[in-house]
Amino acid sequence: INQIILEIKQKFSTNSYLKHLVEIKNAWYLNNYIKFFKLYAKSNQLSKCLINLFIERERKQALKCIIKS
Repeated sequence: INQIILEIKQKFSTNSYLKHLVEIKNAWYLNNYIKFFKLYAKSNQLSKCLINLFIERERKQALKCIIKS
């Protein structure tokens, strides 16, 4: 997946939607919940539909992380 992301960055670096998508992926991969949820709020409708497939799981994991700390 990381190789594909690198290729996307190189080929489509000017596309704002793909930049946003890569930022969401990086925030999700690094468990940066604050950035992830901020980017989710700024997403367009189609992106939100895709993210809604796993957003509840991420909210639960973020809450667990907050409780543990």
